[in-house]
Amino acid sequence: MVSRRKKWFFVLPLIAFLVWAGNPLSRVSQKESEEVCAATIMQWDHEELLKRLADISPERLERMRDAGEEIMRWNRILQKSCSNVVKEVLDHFEAFYEFEKYPAGDVIDQENSSQYFYHAHRAEEHGHFHTFSLHQKGPKTPTHLVAISMDRQGRPKGIFTTNQWVTAETLLGAEDLLPLIDQFKIELAEPSWLTNQWVGAMLILFYPQIVALLKERDRALEEWRQSGALRSIFEDRSHEVLTEMPISIEEQMEGIRTVMNTDRQCSES
Repeated sequence: MVSRRKKWFFVLPLIAFLVWAGNPLSRVSQKESEEVCAATIMQWDHEELLKRLADISPERLERMRDAGEEIMRWNRILQKSCSNVVKEVLDHFEAFYEFEKYPAGDVIDQENSSQYFYHAHRAEEHGHFHTFSLHQKGPKTPTHLVAISMDRQGRPKGIFTTNQWVTAETLLGAEDLLPLIDQFKIELAEPSWLTNQWVGAMLILFYPQIVALLKERDRALEEWRQSGALRSIFEDRSHEVLTEMPISIEEQMEGIRTVMNTDRQCSES
């Protein structure tokens, strides 16, 4: 008998559900008692996206395009296999419990100073990947880069930044974090080679959005610092997610190709 506190995570479309239904992953809910302050939500329409992409160097645009093409190729492979990047990680476990980390000891590539884990506790998503860099001076605690929010079909739906208490990180400013985003890489076979590659490629593809989120986070932190509330904000459980933005792989790739084609036509004229 399945507890009413359990929720099943299925892969859609229906064919995936039929294949996977024999061995579903359970998700045990825990009600959050604390009231949470709303994060700053940033959203770019198509025009704003093109404007932002046009300001990026051709070299970075090419790198973003290449990462996006790899992500789309991996997604096609997983879809044919009735899987997704979340399922690739959670298939190693019998049940999926909210607030617990998967895997328990994180995915850590010491050679590349990169780290991530997956977990869940937000009602509007299935879960999210927290990504970290181990590159920092001083205390040997990871620095949080960005979190990737996933929907219940195992597709990315947004990215967000978190308050310091959430991951007990060594919090760095945006300017110090940007080089670390480029260095993120997980070259490990476990728990899933494909998911490991996918997470790193997502940080490349959505680099401009991550930059915008981090800078907006820093702006908010500076306002709190000037008001004398910064130290208390870092430990304030009502301030969890500081900035967030919805994302779409397809829209991002369309924008990149549009800007690259425009640049190519201008150079040929």
